[in-house]
Amino acid sequence: MTAKPKTRKAAANGAELDRVFAAITEHKAREKECIRLNDNLDEAQFQAEETHGRRPEPLIWWRNCDVFSRIISTLATRNF
Repeated sequence: MTAKPKTRKAAANGAELDRVFAAITEHKAREKECIRLNDNLDEAQFQAEETHGRRPEPLIWWRNCDVFSRIISTLATRNF
């Protein structure tokens, strides 16, 4: 025999659910705007690349900590 799933009781005040749904709707709208802006940025970078060539790569990618950046950090801490 399978048990019947328990159901949640409805909130006495519907305002709580309205706030949640409003927050979800606002989040979806902001996410859609963010995606639109990222698409615009990608398009602008593509057009700039056609005119000015490829963007040069940075010397050190600080976000991607690799061996080289660890060595520099170690030397910097020793010297100071």
